This record gives sequence, structure tokens and C-alpha cells, in this order.
Amino acid sequence: MLVASLTAFVGESYLWTRRNDLPVDSMLMQQRFRLGYAPLPELVPVRPGSFDMGEQDQEFLKRVPEQSLPNFGAPGKHVDVATSFSLGKYEVTYEELDYYVWEQQRAGHADVKYPLTAKGGRERRPVVNVTWNEAAAYAEWLGKRKHLECRLPTEAEWEYAARAGARTAYPWGDQVRRVRQGEEEVMANCRGCGSPWDGEESAPVGSFPPNALGLYDTSGNVWEWTCSPWSERFDGNEGRCADEQESGGRVLRGGSWGVSQDGARSAGRGGNDPDNRHSGIGFRVLCASPIFGH
Repeated sequence: MLVASLTAFVGESYLWTRRNDLPVDSMLMQQRFRLGYAPLPELVPVRPGSFDMGEQDQEFLKRVPEQSLPNFGAPGKHVDVATSFSLGKYEVTYEELDYYVWEQQRAGHADVKYPLTAKGGRERRPVVNVTWNEAAAYAEWLGKRKHLECRLPTEAEWEYAARAGARTAYPWGDQVRRVRQGEEEVMANCRGCGSPWDGEESAPVGSFPPNALGLYDTSGNVWEWTCSPWSERFDGNEGRCADEQESGGRVLRGGSWGVSQDGARSAGRGGNDPDNRHSGIGFRVLCASPIFGH
């Protein structure tokens, strides 16, 4: 009887992976969730302040074709970030989003689906293949779990936190690799960054040193959705969130495993349709107190 029950249990778990287009090793994940494992993003506090947004290296900008200047935030703009907030220490992982989907489906929301598995697998890899609206829905759900106001960061909040006070090309300096004691240290995952994942796939979150605030992977790995609508120039949209029904693209920040070293600069930016999914686009969440949030 026990053997028959166990066989049926394993069989049901296997069919669950097939129904949801998940790898077979997700059966273990399912059991961990059943036993109470509830992975949620770690948050890092960010204090208010001001900064110069956009590419700061004028010599670099002289080499950029005019049509590409918007992708480096040129011309730049001085921005005040008036309110403190907390930002995801890492990009949201497959493990964290899978738990959200697990909870939603258990609550009867069958329309909430598991995202497609990217090259490299799931678990601690940054989740990709999620639309802007799906990322925003996850952030809203997380806020209810944490009793906070959570959303995607604005473009200005994202760059402010990613720079962590630095005006250099990357949070650690002007070169894509940092030199310590005469040796080069690989700092990110992008084409030419020097990592084992360059140009092929994402790295597990936290594979490289953090910035001065303790945030990981703000250069390379995967592009990150922000809540801001895309504009060619900084015109105020960098500091606001688009409405869910608002037409036009949404801003992506941070570069990815598939972009060049230049695309992974702190000022690097792009845009995409909010309904699109891509193997190089993920997100991280911003949370604030419901009293002091904005």
C-alpha cells in the first residue's frame, strides 16, 4: 500500500512538470514548496540623495554614433531621489518566481504560468521570459507578502542604486575588469567581460562582487525591466512609472550576457514592448514603507 501511494505521488509530480513545461528536476522544487519553503527576494536599503544620470565620460560619448546616444542617456540630467527605498539584492530568480506561480495556482489562478526555462536552468538563475506586466504583478504580490509597497523601480531609481555613488563607467571603475594586486578580476557577465557565461547564458545571481550598496549584477547578466516608459531623452519619464494600459515601450537597464561591454555600463539603457518576453530580460523589485513610499 505504501509503495503504491508513493508511486502515485511521484507519478502525479512528474505529470505536474509535464503540464507546466518544467524540467523533471522541478519535482524536488515542488516538494520543497509543499514542505513550507518560501523563497522571497532579499532587499537592500537605499537612502535618498541626488546624482548625475546618464553617461559621464565625455570622451566615450564622442565615439558613440549620434543615433546611439539615447542608449547611453546622453544628454544627461541631474536627478534628486527624494525618498528612501529598498531594492532587490539580486535579480529575481526562477526559484522565487516559481514559488509565486505555485502560490497563485494553488489559490485558483490557473492563468498565472511558469516562465520558460532559459539555457542554464532555473533555481538561482535570474528569471527571464517574463513580460513587463508579469514582473509588475509579481512585485505587487510580494508587497502584500511583506506588508510593503513593492513595484518595479523607475529608471532614475535604478541607475541611482546601480551607481551607488560612482560616476565611472561601471560601479567599480572605468574598465570592465577590476585590477587588484596586479591581477584582473572578472566583475560581470557580458560579451567580453571575461566570465564563463559571456555571450551564452546568464550566471547564477551573485556570481560577481556587489556594488558599494551590496547590490549584485547591476552590470550585465540580464536586462532588467523598470516601470518607466521609454523616452529617447530624459524628460521626466525617467522618474515615473507607466500606467499598465499606457502605450509605448518600457525602459530596460543593466545590459545582459548578450551585450557588449559598452552595453553593460551603468548608463546603458534600452527599451522593449511590455508584452515581449526574451531570454535576456528579467527584473528586480523595489519596496518601500506604505507610509513613506511613493
